[in-house]
Amino acid sequence: MLVIVFICLLVPVILSVGALNLHLSRALLLLMFFPMLFSWASGKTGPVHMVDFAVFAAALWSALALIVAHGFSNAIEPVGYQIVETVGGYMVGRVLIRSPETFRSFVKINFIAIMILMPFAIIETQTGEPPIIHFFSNFVNSTKIITYEARLGLERAQVVFPHPILYGVFCAAPLGMVIYVLNFRAATPVSILRAFGVVVAAFCSVSTGAIMILSLQYLFVLYDHVTRQVKSRWLLLLAAFVFVYVAIDLASNRTPFHVFVSYLTLNQGTSYTRILIFDYGIQNVWANPIFGLGQKDWVRPFWLRPSVDNFWLLMAMRYGIPGFLLFIGSFILLIIQLAFRPFKTERMLSYRKGYLISLIGLMFALATVHIWLSAYVWFMMMLGAGVWMLDYSDDAGDQAGDAAPAGDGRGGQRARFGKAQADEPVAVAVPTSDISRYTRFPAKPGAEARAVRAPHPRKGR
Repeated sequence: MLVIVFICLLVPVILSVGALNLHLSRALLLLMFFPMLFSWASGKTGPVHMVDFAVFAAALWSALALIVAHGFSNAIEPVGYQIVETVGGYMVGRVLIRSPETFRSFVKINFIAIMILMPFAIIETQTGEPPIIHFFSNFVNSTKIITYEARLGLERAQVVFPHPILYGVFCAAPLGMVIYVLNFRAATPVSILRAFGVVVAAFCSVSTGAIMILSLQYLFVLYDHVTRQVKSRWLLLLAAFVFVYVAIDLASNRTPFHVFVSYLTLNQGTSYTRILIFDYGIQNVWANPIFGLGQKDWVRPFWLRPSVDNFWLLMAMRYGIPGFLLFIGSFILLIIQLAFRPFKTERMLSYRKGYLISLIGLMFALATVHIWLSAYVWFMMMLGAGVWMLDYSDDAGDQAGDAAPAGDGRGGQRARFGKAQADEPVAVAVPTSDISRYTRFPAKPGAEARAVRAPHPRKGR
């Protein structure tokens, strides 16, 4: 089913249903919405979590904000899209990904999709024409082709998305998961090639947001490697970030946001525009703090472009401060809950690390870009894809060959019917490497673990 989801996300076909123009991702979510919601409500996807309520509350508040801004009759269509894409996208990850195996499949399918699109992106950087969109445009209604000024001598690749930045975000964000999930034990030539492929694909968008996501994730990976022997190293990193933020705020005549944007963008003219958009956008937020503007035009100078290159700012502008807090709060809530989950096995520790690195890198980058349509659905699916970790326990040992040896309190096979009777022989699982301890002869190479019958305990006379 995950394969079908990614196909619908990435095939640039728009279906005309009456007066509605439905992208394939929206059409699929409409079909899956109520079955997924029923599966969640019936408890088939595990217990209900606070992040579930946060996502539902964000969707409902944004729907209410749209109704307040536009009236009920005019808001029906945008409200429907908002709820389906927000809750539906989240539910795809929440319902379909419920185990380490399905999570790894999700990451693998995402990586394969990136690699399939990469050759077309490379072609587009040289020609400026997206071959896939051109192909589908000959037969059906497809995504509009846009042209932007070249950067670094390369045309910006949109591939199958409405904008190059969306393609860049889609390729860049999974980097942490590709590194830590697809090969969690140690770096190999194959894992290095995978990471390099993700970087090349994302760079074809020639987008500041994509490069920021890549840079942040690589910094996290490097920090993790250098400080792997340091206890509470992630709390130390958080403290260092807060210290740097406060120091910049005190020492500079600009806000930390202005400083970061000015240094992290490829084009200084673009960074200046982003700062102006942020300043005027905040003024619109304070003018409409509760319900926001909805989809109305925002107040700005006539010469400033209407697009807002900041996802979190746009959430506050459209749906008010409560809407913004609910959206970003759902992500922060999941990150905090996962950070304190007591995982023990190497696989689960690595899976969590890769997921959080990808999610945090994406959250930071969305302060400089906006995402919509299929990219937004994928973004919400990314959030739902990590909720299974809140329900997963690896105390009994990891089932992918990462189980702890018997007797260390983490692994081993537990008695099915409670305590064994004193007169009953007990079967003890003996690892191959320990067979020589129970015989006079060394274990033969390749010998399998066998069961050794423990002697009866002596009865008192």
